[in-house]
Amino acid sequence: EQARGFLVRLYQEGLTFRLPPGLDRVKVPVLLLAGQKELGSMHQSIRDEVAAIPGAEGYLAPGLGHTWNLQAPELFTRTVRAWIEDKPLPAELLPLR
Repeated sequence: EQARGFLVRLYQEGLTFRLPPGLDRVKVPVLLLAGQKELGSMHQSIRDEVAAIPGAEGYLAPGLGHTWNLQAPELFTRTVRAWIEDKPLPAELLPLR
């Protein structure tokens, strides 16, 4: 029962989530990632955030779902390492359109 209540609250939060004000003032590099097989609402959320945050970048991990960092830890590690070292991201990532 407790798990069910948690899932209901989580779903409700997802339905009512709105981007917070002030994202247009973010001055740090922002990388937004999701699995290609993630829900379309997640892809849209990333698009919205990329549009709201100056210089933000959004990509999809090809063929992977919500837990893509666990499904492809090597790709995840290469992605994070490239981002923090200011190097090109792995070529297999798909730019979010």
